[in-house]
Amino acid sequence: MIFLKKFFVAILFSSHAFATVDLSQCPSPYNTLTTLLLETDDGSYSNAREMQRLMKGRSIHTVIEIGSSLGVSTKYIACLIPDDGKVYAVDRWQGPGLYKQFLSNVVHAHLEHKIIPMRMANLDAAQVLIDVQPDLIYLEKSHETEEVYQDLVTWFPYVENKKGIVSGNGWSLESVRIAVDQFAREHHLVIHAANNFWWVEEL
Repeated sequence: MIFLKKFFVAILFSSHAFATVDLSQCPSPYNTLTTLLLETDDGSYSNAREMQRLMKGRSIHTVIEIGSSLGVSTKYIACLIPDDGKVYAVDRWQGPGLYKQFLSNVVHAHLEHKIIPMRMANLDAAQVLIDVQPDLIYLEKSHETEEVYQDLVTWFPYVENKKGIVSGNGWSLESVRIAVDQFAREHHLVIHAANNFWWVEEL
């Protein structure tokens, strides 16, 4: 319940951000914004309850999110970690104005100190973040079997033998279930799933 309150408080205060934020004082890359766009997103985070249950009681300080879009899940996750925690948001943000909208949404939520945008391809980000030790990885970039499987191949080593967790969206889709099941069997992992949310961890 505390986690949900923190999230809604951040969203509540975001309505005042347009008038009060000095963009030049924001950390990079948020200080590259010349105008703070009005806050918008692509709907509520459908896996909010499941993500909260997963993180509650676990020591999760550093998160890597693959596929952030307008930042709905990114902001929610950022509200669940400690104030000095970090969410590395990996996305190419290729649509017109999509990246500026993501940055603006994060600023409105006053979470720019926690969320670090990584505007690059998935594999490039894996090289840049090679020294980061995440407690949780969240895959939301694709729901195609081969791409989900390759994302697991790419990112699971970052938590392997470290008690970390890889999670994702799209469990209701057979294409996702096939990829996760295959990878879990190959690496002797336990699969957990609830509604449209899934995660794997070592035995």
